[in-house]
Parts: sequence; C-alpha cells; structure tokens
Amino acid sequence: MISMRAGVGQSGVPATPLYKLISEHIRALIRAGELKPGDQLPTQHQLAERFECSIQPVKWALRELEIEGLIATQQGLGSFVAQHPESSE
Repeated sequence: MISMRAGVGQSGVPATPLYKLISEHIRALIRAGELKPGDQLPTQHQLAERFECSIQPVKWALRELEIEGLIATQQGLGSFVAQHPESSE
C-alpha cells in the first residue's frame, strides 16, 4: 500500500496538498513508462484507499492530470493514460 500522507508545515497546514502528491505520483508513473498510453488507472475509490484519503483529493488530482492532457476520463468507464500524453514540464 502506498501511503502519501502530506507533511505538516510549521503553521499546521500541510506542506503540499494531498491532491498534488497524488497527481505527482501518477504523473511520474506515466513519464517513467510504468503507465503507458491506453492503460486504465485504478478507480477513484481504489486510489483513495491506496493513498489513505477521501475521494475528493483523488478527483482533484485526476482533474489536474486531465487538464494537462496526461489522462482522459470517460464517465462510466474510468480514467486512461492519454494516447499522446502532453509534456507539462
């Protein structure tokens, strides 16, 4: 199980938002070729379990990756790595 709990800064506020940690993790898997174009990502509920969080940060992370062109989400089918992931460096 992957635990991606965000660290807490001095003010008691998380140093990095959890949804950013999730999107960075998925982005790294895509760039490393561990997730290839057309591969289906785990469901939102599976990702929430894996990252030990509620579903909302997962939704935000997937939306961010979709906006970047790295994934495509199809209602009722899930999220997939885009056929030609855009580089967002």
